[in-house]
Amino acid sequence: MTSTEHHVPDAKAVTGHRRPLRAIVLAGGASRRLGVDKPEQRVGGRRLLDIALAAVANADTVVVVGPPRQVPDQVTVLCEDPPGSGPVAAIAAGLAALPDGPADIAVLAADLPRITPAAVAALAAARGEAPVVIAVDDTGHAQYLAAVWDSAALTAALAAAPSRARDLLPTAALTWAVGDVTDVDTPDQLAAARARADSTPDEASPEGVRKV
Repeated sequence: MTSTEHHVPDAKAVTGHRRPLRAIVLAGGASRRLGVDKPEQRVGGRRLLDIALAAVANADTVVVVGPPRQVPDQVTVLCEDPPGSGPVAAIAAGLAALPDGPADIAVLAADLPRITPAAVAALAAARGEAPVVIAVDDTGHAQYLAAVWDSAALTAALAAAPSRARDLLPTAALTWAVGDVTDVDTPDQLAAARARADSTPDEASPEGVRKV
């Protein structure tokens, strides 16, 4: 990643959307390292899936991709074909289930215990004319499954049929710092997330934008 200019959006920019916000939440659940169904694990009294759904509560359409899950009535749940074929296939399945037309598409994994509505709003505001903006933590580590895409750019990226989520990214992708976007992949990480949940409030601190 190479740095470009940094700026902080004003509050109106962060909370407003130029286009509809729609969301794809990846909740496949399989985790060889964790050994349990990740989205159903609780952190701070909430399932990781519930934390992701809360983060996209302002979206006008939300699709959860994975096995059958208990979700609010307005949320659609579907599975990629074949099941368990990975995040790229899951994103494609989710996008196909969303309404047509220009939109900001939030893509979130259901294993992010610190993701917040403010973080998603900051990503949507930061995207500007870029094809996608990816969340990064305070150390610059990119979380490819915490992003807001332009709908046309996501369609084009999926058409190339990459095998990994990071390979979807076009050259003009941006990153945006939103605080802690650490995911949960291991029992130790899950234990740490649970220990932190009651001691540290959720936060999302928009800081800067960079090219990937």
